Amino acid sequence: MRLMITTVTQRSATDLLLEVRADNPRAQGLYERHGFEAIHRRARYYRDGVDAVIMRKVLVPTV
Repeated sequence: MRLMITTVTQRSATDLLLEVRADNPRAQGLYERHGFEAIHRRARYYRDGVDAVIMRKVLVPTV
């Protein structure tokens, strides 16, 4: 995770987005520990009807 964040920061990315299953609190906790926050929920995104949680980490603060 740290390598990915470092790599995209070096390539001038301003933020990272990811999606995680709403029924996977361990993964959500991992992403939160790395500075991601939930910003949206996609209802019934996965085939089995589970929602997706969209998470974002801001790499460059907006001015």
